[in-house]
Amino acid sequence: MSTPNTSAKPASGPRPDGPAPVRRGPGGGGPFGGMQGPAEKAMNFGPSAKRLIGRLAPERRMIVLVVLLGVASVVLSVLGPKILGEATTLIFKSVVTKSAID
Repeated sequence: MSTPNTSAKPASGPRPDGPAPVRRGPGGGGPFGGMQGPAEKAMNFGPSAKRLIGRLAPERRMIVLVVLLGVASVVLSVLGPKILGEATTLIFKSVVTKSAID
């Protein structure tokens, strides 16, 4: 075994690589630490919205495409199980009656 090193001094005082980290109170850290308290209401929403729409004008086609694809996704998510249910019913009926599927 090795002999213990008694010449090392215990760490006291400031850290050699900088000051100690700042401690925060409860609820102060994490990704949502700053989201406490009520949100402020915008004083002039209309002009800000118009400015945002103006800045997004060059991307209008892409925005419309994304919205349409989102709607199509929802429609297909609703219709998919309905179509699979009807197919399952058709297969089950053909197995029970021992007939071919048309």
